[in-house]
Amino acid sequence: MYQLLTSLLNVRPQEIWLVKKLFFIQFFLVLAGAFLFITANTIFISTHPVADLPKAYILTAIFLVIANYGYQKLDKSVDVKVLSFTIVTISIAVLTLQWTLMQYFDNTVMPYVLLVAYNVVYMLVGYLFWTLAALLFNTKDSKRIFTLISAGDLPAKLVAYLSITYIAYAIGMENMLLVSLAALIVAGILVYRLFNNKNIDILEFEHEQVHYFKKHTFVARVSRLFRIFGSELTVSLSGVAFISFLVYVFVDFTFLTEVKPTFKTDLELSQFFGIFLAIGRVGGVLIKLVFSSRMINRIGILKSLLFLPLSLLLFCIGIFIVKAVQPDLINFLYVFGFMFLLIEIGKAVIQEPMFFVLFQPLKLDLRMKGHVIAKGYMYPLALLGAGLILVNYLENHKDVSFQITTGVLALCIAIWIVLIFTVKRSYVRTLQEAIRSGYFRGNELFLEGDDTTQQILVQKTESRKPAEVIYALELLQRAQYPQMNQVIQRMLGRKESVIVDYALDWILENSGAEMI
Repeated sequence: MYQLLTSLLNVRPQEIWLVKKLFFIQFFLVLAGAFLFITANTIFISTHPVADLPKAYILTAIFLVIANYGYQKLDKSVDVKVLSFTIVTISIAVLTLQWTLMQYFDNTVMPYVLLVAYNVVYMLVGYLFWTLAALLFNTKDSKRIFTLISAGDLPAKLVAYLSITYIAYAIGMENMLLVSLAALIVAGILVYRLFNNKNIDILEFEHEQVHYFKKHTFVARVSRLFRIFGSELTVSLSGVAFISFLVYVFVDFTFLTEVKPTFKTDLELSQFFGIFLAIGRVGGVLIKLVFSSRMINRIGILKSLLFLPLSLLLFCIGIFIVKAVQPDLINFLYVFGFMFLLIEIGKAVIQEPMFFVLFQPLKLDLRMKGHVIAKGYMYPLALLGAGLILVNYLENHKDVSFQITTGVLALCIAIWIVLIFTVKRSYVRTLQEAIRSGYFRGNELFLEGDDTTQQILVQKTESRKPAEVIYALELLQRAQYPQMNQVIQRMLGRKESVIVDYALDWILENSGAEMI
């Protein structure tokens, strides 16, 4: 039974304990965020007009940039253990202060502060989890593992969404912050136990990184602005992140615009959010089953990343068709609601895990810098941009028309799709540079069919370092290199016993006795 489970999950037996620990850390971090998400949105929508949301977006963007800057400074000055505990402590302190202030101040200012607090805490705990994941799985196993450990997002949100109405009814909406606090404390305890496990030493991963970007690379040839990003790959992924966040903000605003007049009290709002988002979590489970690590291995990262924008584009086309057939139809609450759910699920199940996999070929400092830029800075920039556009528009119009909203969304999604195709080219160039420089801890995402990268790996099989030879052979095998038999035959003539043993094992595993 145990072997069947590991096979179904595509996890090696020796990895189960670590995957389980990360899964539960993710579960409690997301549980805290899910309770906080509904609490912040419910209190804001029930006390302020939706037209005030763009102002909250702008305010949130400013504080997120400040928080990101502080995180980067902290990341450079302390090790990952101190960084993790500091993030947990700051998150707990922010929520404790928020709950305390809400006991003494009215509902004019505090809903804005609560939205800011939610976004800052959500960003920080996201950094905490994915920093641990990126350091623990910085090899080819990342693609296989990241989609699995991120699955803790789905049951956590399902539990939060189904229970929030009952808990809020019992203790009050404002006291839901205490529930988020409790979940954060449990996550902090689990992080502490992870660092104190005798089988793990996260800090050792910092010593195996190698600098490999040279002055003649793409980044050095372009403007000084690109140098801020650190790598061509970060530029491409940041572009995809920005446009996807922009789409998310516009969909979120339109969805809340429809929710506001439909539900009046905070309990009605929390009940709607809970039930509706819980239904979305069930859909998320189905999507997760489809986009398992095995399925992503089979269809590739590029096609997986295209799933979300293409699905949203179909929704936009559907809205245009419906409005053409029935011009008087004005209620699109559930249409934009499902689009909102699709983005939430797609980000958690596909986009975020795949982004961290795509960053793996970069050395550690560029990898972590890329994470911060693509998620930490692109989101507040998208909030700021959307907020300024909406504030300017609402000053001259009573409300936002669906035709304009849908048209803007369709344009952004089209740009999103184009940018995804630039990621492949950037990834391949980055991987090739890493392989040439002797650092190729990335994986084989786009190796299949890429002749240049495969030839570089073939050259690496002539290296004097057995570890490099074996890793190059593993990548060639996963890329289904057509001349793998000839390469293995050459390895039988090497002097290093470990390489010869690897070649013999490969022949036996691939039923190649006739090769000898």
